[in-house]
Amino acid sequence: MPRPGTIVILDTETTGLIKGHHEIIEVCALTCRIEPGLPLASDECTLQIRAQYPERATEAALLVNGRARESLLDGMEIGSALRLLRPVLEGAVVAGHNVATFDLPMLALAFGGDEPWDYHVIDTCQASTPDWLFGESESASLRALCARLGVVNEAPHTARGDADATRRCLAVLWADRLEKLAKEAP
Repeated sequence: MPRPGTIVILDTETTGLIKGHHEIIEVCALTCRIEPGLPLASDECTLQIRAQYPERATEAALLVNGRARESLLDGMEIGSALRLLRPVLEGAVVAGHNVATFDLPMLALAFGGDEPWDYHVIDTCQASTPDWLFGESESASLRALCARLGVVNEAPHTARGDADATRRCLAVLWADRLEKLAKEAP
């Protein structure tokens, strides 16, 4: 059952893009109250997770995440991280950028196929895809969406930075939507 008036904005960083082969090494879940239509961060759960197979990390993932292979041995065990994360995600409506096709499937695998979150998902990638399809943006990435909306990502390719940038993108998108609805009202 979803928790009324809240969403959890989620981002993961991984050792690569292949589900079932690469691992989650960082996760951030921002629990946000929805007040006057805008998501406001009210609680944060950011976890650094130790890679079980650091040798599987791709050079591209290490470069994007700004991590050295040795640093993948830092952090907590995945089981401990999942025990801390489960109550945050339990029954939550989850939001994120590319969360539906990447972050949540990676987490579902980590949870052994379990999906403690609600089935409603808000994915800001859907907001950036039309711009990309019609050639108005170079990609459907979070970076491109932030540029279009005038949002600065203070710490790109970190779970905390990307979750907060997504939160601020949602605030802009929802404010624009509320403004359009107000203009359409009789």
